[in-house]
Amino acid sequence: MYQIILIHPVAASLNRWADRLNDIPGFSVELATGSLEEAEHLLHAGDYHLLIAPEKIITAAGNRTVHYPVWISLVSGTASSSAATLGKGCFASIAEDAEFVQVFQLLQTVRMYFQERQLATSVHNNFIFVKSEYKLIKIQLADILYLSGLRDYTQIFLKGKVSPLTTLQNLKDFESRLPANDFIRVHRSYIVAISQVETISRNEITIGNNTLPIGHAYRPMLDEMIGKNG
Repeated sequence: MYQIILIHPVAASLNRWADRLNDIPGFSVELATGSLEEAEHLLHAGDYHLLIAPEKIITAAGNRTVHYPVWISLVSGTASSSAATLGKGCFASIAEDAEFVQVFQLLQTVRMYFQERQLATSVHNNFIFVKSEYKLIKIQLADILYLSGLRDYTQIFLKGKVSPLTTLQNLKDFESRLPANDFIRVHRSYIVAISQVETISRNEITIGNNTLPIGHAYRPMLDEMIGKNG
C-alpha cells in the first residue's frame, strides 16, 4: 500500500482530493492537512511514498531538508506528465481540477515506477543481512514468517524461533527490500511471507499459531496477489 501525504490550504479541495485518492486501489492518504508545517515531521522521517500538494507548497518543501520519495504538484491549467521544470524531487504535475480518470492514470504510472524501483533494489539472493544488537545477522528468506513494525524498529518472526529478531530498521525499509512476489504488506504494522500463510478470512490472516489483522486499505492488494496465486 502506497501512503500519501496530501497538503492543500483550501479545505474543500483537500477533502475532494483525499476522497478521490482513497478511491484508487493500492493508495491511501496517510495525512491530509492544510499546511506544510503540520506534515513536516512525516516528511523529515520519510514515512510516506507520495507528497501531493499545490505548486507553491512543493517549492517550499524543496527548499527544506526533507525526504522525498515522489512529489506530485497540483497546478492550474493543463496537467503535465513531465516534471522537468518543476524542480528537484518532483515527479509530475497534474491540474487541480483534473478528472478522476486522469488522477487514476497518473497514480498507475507512479505505481509502475515504485514496482520497477523495487525490482531494481530488491534482493537477488535467498537471504538478507539484518543489523541487530551491533551485529549483522544473516536471515534466510524462507525462514521468515512475518514482520511486525513498531514505530522505529521491526520485529522479524522466524521459523523455529520463540522470540523475534529485533532491528532498528523500519518496516517500510523491509517493504522495499523484500521480493514483492513473496512478501506483502497486509496492515500498517505487518508484512507477511505469502508462502507461510495458512488461512485468510475477511479481517484476519493466520500464520502458524499467530493471527494478524488485515488493514482495510491493504485488502485490495492482498486480493490481487491471491488472484495471481489462485
